[in-house]
Amino acid sequence: MRLKGAKETNKSLFLLVGCIGLLVITLLLGSAFEKAPLKVVENEIQLLTELTPVEIIVKEKHFDKLWRKKNEAVSRGVLVGSEDDYVPATLVFNKEEYNVDLRLKGDWTDHLEGLKWSYRIKVKDGKTILGMRKFSLQHPKTRYYLNEWIFHKALLKENVIALRYGFTNGILSVQNNTGESLDRKDLGIYAYEESFDKRLIENNGRKESVIFKFNEDYLWKEWASSFEIVKKIGRDKAERIKYEQGDFPMEATAFSLPNIFEDENLTVLFHHGKNMLYDYGHHKKKVSDFFDVEKVAAYTAISNVMGATHGLAQHNLRFYYNPISSKMEPIGFDSGAGSKLLRLIHFWRAKEDSLYLSALILQLEKVTADGYLEELIQANQKELNFLTEQLRLEFNDLSNLDMDLLKSNQEVLKMELEILKNSLYQ
Repeated sequence: MRLKGAKETNKSLFLLVGCIGLLVITLLLGSAFEKAPLKVVENEIQLLTELTPVEIIVKEKHFDKLWRKKNEAVSRGVLVGSEDDYVPATLVFNKEEYNVDLRLKGDWTDHLEGLKWSYRIKVKDGKTILGMRKFSLQHPKTRYYLNEWIFHKALLKENVIALRYGFTNGILSVQNNTGESLDRKDLGIYAYEESFDKRLIENNGRKESVIFKFNEDYLWKEWASSFEIVKKIGRDKAERIKYEQGDFPMEATAFSLPNIFEDENLTVLFHHGKNMLYDYGHHKKKVSDFFDVEKVAAYTAISNVMGATHGLAQHNLRFYYNPISSKMEPIGFDSGAGSKLLRLIHFWRAKEDSLYLSALILQLEKVTADGYLEELIQANQKELNFLTEQLRLEFNDLSNLDMDLLKSNQEVLKMELEILKNSLYQ
């Protein structure tokens, strides 16, 4: 009898342990699904477009890290990134494999919708993709589709530093630790955007030097804090923190600081340029004292006519320190091109400088002249036609250039131009 009872007890224990095990497995699978909700698809993908594809291959554990970072950003309302966020991955482009490090990028969470996340990518082993070692992949809508592309074409025409910017077809592959494919899917069209290093400078025909930016950490931490306050007490009781240019502390810094400090000449240029930006930002000097006003005027005029004034905000500005002229030059970046212009937006703290205003008048006359937009389009017509056709396959007509809007911006600038002339030459 005892033997029979022991067998029944063991059987009950076995069933109990089995149920608990099944429950644990179910919970674990549910947890994994929450972190990485990828649906298995066929490995062979029929791409929608003729754009050259780029495939991102990432291990499951690294994808899970990206997923957790995405959830954190959505919860906070903004993405606050760091160097610790990078994970190793492989990129396949034109049938060649590249070892890379990548992380999520983008300040706002429109860069993190669905699975079409925006990525910052650093190519390793001394290699480049399309001449770029550092670049971003992002949903084309975050840069207003073709508007950012034509903005950079306009900058190049006036010899203002522009980024390599174009479109590719993104594929995401998630693998287990042994390299077996867990999922592989077509993410559709991505925009690629060059980042800031010596290859950008070389591609624009300049001598290697320092590229400056402003440290935005304080800004985005404050934005994140403001979202937390709104979530706790309600939007009707809290206003999001708003900043005007220069009303919050942003220190000038530079890209690739470790490389700069390994080079004595670049270190000298860095300290000199940083001091220049400090003095200018604190109203100790005029724009013409430290900046190439011809380049600044061209950049400002193009930004306005293209509806690209988002790139004129202080935290979006990027500068190249020209070691030959000892002047700063603007670099086109995150312009917001394709927006309707309501008034002339000036370069950061420049509108009191008569040399800048004189140069700006000449550039505004150029971008508002009859045929300016048509000539710009015609010079890039073949590539524009191809890209328009490809982007329409996914985005219909949302991605089209709006010539009526650009002409409207021209009309606004014509009125502003007359006001400027009367003010400066009266």
